[in-house]
Amino acid sequence: MQSGSGERKVSITLGRPYVAYRETITSAVRFDFTHKRQSGGSGQYAKIVGYVEPLEEDFPGTFDFINNVTGTNLTPSFIQATKKGFEEACQRGPQLGNPVWGVRVVLEDGAMHAVDSSELAFKIAAAGVFQEVFTRADATLLQPIMRVEVSAPLNAMSSILSSFQKRNGKVTGSNAVGNAQCVVLADVPLKDMFGYMAELRSMTAGRGEMSMEYLNHEQLEQHQLHEVLAAAKPTQSSGGDKSKKKK
Repeated sequence: MQSGSGERKVSITLGRPYVAYRETITSAVRFDFTHKRQSGGSGQYAKIVGYVEPLEEDFPGTFDFINNVTGTNLTPSFIQATKKGFEEACQRGPQLGNPVWGVRVVLEDGAMHAVDSSELAFKIAAAGVFQEVFTRADATLLQPIMRVEVSAPLNAMSSILSSFQKRNGKVTGSNAVGNAQCVVLADVPLKDMFGYMAELRSMTAGRGEMSMEYLNHEQLEQHQLHEVLAAAKPTQSSGGDKSKKKK
């Protein structure tokens, strides 16, 4: 890759593989939001009232919308537009721009204008609510957890167990297989698995084997959240700077 970069003058950025974090909230927050815009002719008007809250861990999905509106303050089409606005907002969270998981929106009330209200206005109102309440709802990140299985010589078991501890892993099983081999199972954050194959080969003189598969997403610890967000800032800013450079 270095040779190709020099001959063809192609810019290559080397770094750690991308981790598919998901954004979420950890507390409930009420909202009472009005979107109003007037610029000559018909304007835009939409008011929505309700609250957002985290989903239960065993909820079968990543987003839930509950319509608790009574009476005729909002038409069914405007309620549906509000739901659509929240669903679209969840596609790109405000922290990293990653999808948002684990959010329930409960719509309780609202208001509309005979001339200025539209489905677009209610979608915009939902997006406005999302940006406003996300931080107040104690936003955090969910990280992918991998189920890892290592097969290696038995005399390397203690080193393998120690290596998972250093990588924030939770060992879920370790067994001897015959007199010479062992199998170790662990759940480890994906972000901490980069470079592990090389470490395993070093620990086992090249005789260790590893497989891993996605298990689930789990909430980051607070100190880990700050580290991830801080590391993302230079990447985001450098991405913006590149568009200004000319050769």
